[in-house]
Amino acid sequence: TSENDPPTGDNSAADSGGPRDPQLGKSCEEWSILTNQVTGLADALYSEPSAMPYYQQNEHTHSLLGPVVKEYVRDQKKQLVEEWTVLAEEYEVRKRLYEKQQRKLAKKAQRSSVSVSRQSILAGVK
Repeated sequence: TSENDPPTGDNSAADSGGPRDPQLGKSCEEWSILTNQVTGLADALYSEPSAMPYYQQNEHTHSLLGPVVKEYVRDQKKQLVEEWTVLAEEYEVRKRLYEKQQRKLAKKAQRSSVSVSRQSILAGVK
């Protein structure tokens, strides 16, 4: 065999590639070598996704996980909306308090300026 050929399934060499796939009998090292040789669609390991090993198992797992992931995302979105609502309400309350405080300060400043102008008028009358 040449350097570019994938290793054969015989166990004559030491099993340095780790445990073998029970379905196809290839080690992780052998799969790694095969996948590194793929450069594009022309030399892909499988022409159809359903030809992949464990395709049916992956599809089944995916179909079971789909609803769980959707529920998780929905819950996260709901929590975010609730947090944003609380923050928006807090913002509105603080805005009203600030505006009320500003109105009081403006009235106080207006009163003090009126009393200062009265004093200056009265001071000139003496």
